[in-house]
Amino acid sequence: MRLVTCIAFVVLLAVPNRAQDAPATDLSDALQLLQGASEELVIAPERVADVVTWLQEIRRRYPRVADIHVRGRRSLETAVLFFTPEARERLAGAKIVSDAEFGHRLDGPSGIDALDTLLEAIGAVLQPVGRGANAESWVAHFREDYDVPAVCRRFRALAEIAEAGWNPLMGDGDEIFLSRRGSRALFVFKRGRGGCPSGCIHNHYFYFEVDAERGSVDARGEAVPDFRSARYYLWGVPARFAVSVFADFDELLAASRHAEWWVVLHAAEATGALLTLRGLEHADPQVRARALWHLRGVSGQDFGGDAAGIDAWRSWLEAQDFTW
Repeated sequence: MRLVTCIAFVVLLAVPNRAQDAPATDLSDALQLLQGASEELVIAPERVADVVTWLQEIRRRYPRVADIHVRGRRSLETAVLFFTPEARERLAGAKIVSDAEFGHRLDGPSGIDALDTLLEAIGAVLQPVGRGANAESWVAHFREDYDVPAVCRRFRALAEIAEAGWNPLMGDGDEIFLSRRGSRALFVFKRGRGGCPSGCIHNHYFYFEVDAERGSVDARGEAVPDFRSARYYLWGVPARFAVSVFADFDELLAASRHAEWWVVLHAAEATGALLTLRGLEHADPQVRARALWHLRGVSGQDFGGDAAGIDAWRSWLEAQDFTW
């Protein structure tokens, strides 16, 4: 887990988050589900409208999930910033004032021109975690509905920013997941019970496929995970990739060649580097990305995911003499 994620949980305790108190709506669900899907700061309105329409249609046709909303795994109003030591020295002279909304916030120039320009452009308020301007971490508060990962990329592009990332929200409960495959939108609604928010004991998953071209909405089944048995889960949700699904190497090899991408994803996740070359060559982008992630983690190398990279990974794996 990256440092920014670890500290962000601590940051959250000191930072007010108005989104947690707001009632969930189809619009708030769509904004959460589309986070990280845009290169621009603002998510395209037509994309938000599409997801809102699909959510409404699923809820209309399948009332069993009508009350399930995105719990909100991350704050959409804030990002956590960590400055370089040199930048912290420059920030030490900045003016911090008391504020009824934020407690304490930056007032006026920060002493870092590029940072001030970006804060003004996105309409953000900067709050130190703690009272001093020399705080180790700061929180940027937004007043607009941004794609937060895109905003964080803008912050990380500044030489004075050591890291910028999500401000994650703690807890567990109901949830919605969305992934796209061409014209198809794959929705998974999760109802969580027992032990929430520390971690739901009982979870019930409902799967729906929306075909934007045909205008169809179809239920694709349900799943109630059982910790005592291993299985494949449709579209890789929940993300439980048990190795015990495979009786032997032949079954694992067969899974890596399966026609369904989520079965190949399960094989890639469960085996790490053993069969990730199959995943790296797969047509589905999520399978390729996870296969490459495993290879980098196991090897400490980074040959890339293009044709030359695949050849280099193959040579590296053969040289390691991996066995089952």
